Amino acid sequence: RYDDAEFELYEAQRYDYAPPQMLVTWATLYAATGRRAKAAEKMSELRKISPELESASALSIREIIEQKNSHFAPRVIDSEKLSGFWDWFCENAEKLKALNPIAIDEYKLTMEEVFLNEMEDKKYDITKIFE
Repeated sequence: RYDDAEFELYEAQRYDYAPPQMLVTWATLYAATGRRAKAAEKMSELRKISPELESASALSIREIIEQKNSHFAPRVIDSEKLSGFWDWFCENAEKLKALNPIAIDEYKLTMEEVFLNEMEDKKYDITKIFE
């Protein structure tokens, strides 16, 4: 996903889309991918052209760098819950196949890939599966 985000940013830059918010976006990407110096560079550029936006964004960028931001920090995975999920998933594989997920006929996907594709960008609450 980070590679996709970086590609989109390069494309936006190629077409001269460069409002101050783009600098925040670059700084966020660099912070999330561990490139602290590049993140600091973008924030420095931002400070020159929009000190207010830099000030408003600084804490968020710092939290990402320090891995305190829940959207970007690695999470400890409870192996028992994960195992329970895959047990549930395998038990329900036929039901899931019957849903005819998008692109299952076009591409030979594993059940895990089908699940991940179907769940992407959805607001399902799957936390009960792990209990």
